[in-house]
Amino acid sequence: MTDPIALSVQSAAPEEAKRILRDIVSVYEARKKADPLAFFKPSSEGQRRFVMSQAFGRVTLTGNSAGKSWVAGEECACWLLNRHPYRKVPMNAHGWVGCPNEQTQKDVQQKAVLRYIPESRIARRIYTGADVLDCIYLLCNRCNTKPREKQGKAHSQWLCPGCGDEVPYLGFRTYKQEIQAWQAMRLDFGWLDEEPPQSHFKELLARFFGRPLAGWWLTYTPVLALPWIRIALIESPDDDRKQVIRWNTQDNQALSLADLKQMERDFPDENERRLRFKGEYVMQEGLIFKMWRAESNEVNALPDSMLIPAKLPGGKVRLKQDLEIWCGIDTGANFAAVFVARGTAGRLMKCSASRRRRTSGRRR
Repeated sequence: MTDPIALSVQSAAPEEAKRILRDIVSVYEARKKADPLAFFKPSSEGQRRFVMSQAFGRVTLTGNSAGKSWVAGEECACWLLNRHPYRKVPMNAHGWVGCPNEQTQKDVQQKAVLRYIPESRIARRIYTGADVLDCIYLLCNRCNTKPREKQGKAHSQWLCPGCGDEVPYLGFRTYKQEIQAWQAMRLDFGWLDEEPPQSHFKELLARFFGRPLAGWWLTYTPVLALPWIRIALIESPDDDRKQVIRWNTQDNQALSLADLKQMERDFPDENERRLRFKGEYVMQEGLIFKMWRAESNEVNALPDSMLIPAKLPGGKVRLKQDLEIWCGIDTGANFAAVFVARGTAGRLMKCSASRRRRTSGRRR
């Protein structure tokens, strides 16, 4: 069947066709602004499995830029707006978003959630700092009514004047906060972005006691490779209490081929690509400087003006004695060494090398 809009554009004069397209775009943008949740479509099979999962806890083990934060933000909006397409959620749900620090909260988690919540549904924003949210309250999903604040001894409540229910609430927490900041509230859902300390994870689970419709989800790339997550969540069998969902960066249909090629150039090391693209736990040991260049990192390859030639064939080449030599070594759990040569005129000439051995984790 022929699309009448496409047919009208094809048959119209160029200026008239431009006007029709502008009108279509303006209508589309207005509808998307009024109801952004209706325009969400999974960009990968992994995202589709995530939104359809019925498990109490969901763990998404993915690569960087795989779309895990966007689908997790959309999930928060589904709970807050009481519009989940695949599971029953509380009428006016309360939830938390946990992340490493306030900067990532501001740059990633806040944007991911607010992207799918219409401005007209937000009743109140409370900030802890410049553009850093402490929490948001929404209109009552049952009455579509703006809440009123009721002061309490422990904390204030925002209640719907129509039905008296507490309105939807989303609070933000960071892993840098003391464990006390993760206590004292009962929640319906929680989103943890990137690897949390085990103590904070357990404290979040304690918020769900007595909430039969509760759920949580963890989205991360195993950069820190925290052992407790791997043992307790990844290597344990999946059931209705926990499901691990994996997908790769390449599965994200929103990324162009140019984006993927640039990421491959940024991470030439094979282990790093497995970690960054596939979300795999990999061993990180050996040279930190994967970008080693002989002309700048090996003494023999330095300019002749800096060197004393070997006296015998195959002998050692030495740096000239008029160079100031500095060497600093970190002798902590992870060994690192940096060697620097600086000329008497003050010009800095550096030769750097570093080795260390770890059982797992990321480069520092």
